[in-house]
Amino acid sequence: MGNSGTNPPESEVGAIDPDEPQDAEGRVKRKRKKKTSRLLDSGRFLVKSGGKRLKDSSKFLVDGVRAALSAPAPLRDQVFDGWRAGHCELERVPLELDVLINRALGACTAACAANEVDALRQGEPVELPRIPLDGDRIEAVLQTLILLAMEACTRNMRVEVRLRRETGGVSVQISSPRMLELSPEEEETLDVVGEIVRAHGGEFDFERGQGTSFLLGLPTA
Repeated sequence: MGNSGTNPPESEVGAIDPDEPQDAEGRVKRKRKKKTSRLLDSGRFLVKSGGKRLKDSSKFLVDGVRAALSAPAPLRDQVFDGWRAGHCELERVPLELDVLINRALGACTAACAANEVDALRQGEPVELPRIPLDGDRIEAVLQTLILLAMEACTRNMRVEVRLRRETGGVSVQISSPRMLELSPEEEETLDVVGEIVRAHGGEFDFERGQGTSFLLGLPTA
């Protein structure tokens, strides 16, 4: 019987595409591969299109990576890794907390600038006596809190650092206007921050609501 024109030739009936997986799992993987390929092609088109918005977004992402790389990690890594390893002895010497705050802010300048975030001292200058502190560890704590507050910010927001004199001690508040969603690693880092502060006889707390606020208190004697 001849072909009526409405049915495919017998040679095509039941023909198997050699490139088409015959099992269900293989077909799903092939569909995902095709979808990924289409997304990549779309991405290449957008990159080639060179739109201003795309350029701005790409620049922001690149700056964010640079910010992470330029963050003052060596001191923080040394301090926190050593503390986790059990090296918890404090080497206290009389230091000016005000100087440590300024040094921590300076160390975070590049990261903040790359993310278009300001990190500023707020409030009136406070005259304080020198406090027995382990300088490296307290500076690492301050850097960490400033960078975490920065992480909560978007462009043109501000991290504020306030130093206050309290009865028998001082308090440092580091805050940002947005709430920070903490990862498990960041929560563990804050646990170490609290341990370091308490080892100095101080207190550490943080609040999240309309914004993020880290508060550490240290005795002056």
